[in-house]
Amino acid sequence: MSGSQAPIRIIREPNAIPHVFAENEPDAYFGLGYVHAQGLSASLFSINTGQSGHVLSSHYRDRAGPWQRGELMPMLTDRTAIAATGGETLVLEPRR
Repeated sequence: MSGSQAPIRIIREPNAIPHVFAENEPDAYFGLGYVHAQGLSASLFSINTGQSGHVLSSHYRDRAGPWQRGELMPMLTDRTAIAATGGETLVLEPRR
């Protein structure tokens, strides 16, 4: 595998818990990063109310109910899936 100094063995239990085995610490961390990146599309998250810190934000209160009920949202990582949500796009341009 490109990026590692030696073979890295990743063993998953039947419940998908990964175990990373490597010959050295940098390779172990590389393997751990690989394992985390594999599961990004299955990640869920929750934002409690007021995360923006801006009381005039339209999202200041809209997450309070779902957060109190323990509801989770998918963390989208695929560009096509993100675009399909119909959300807003912000483009930051450098000053010229």
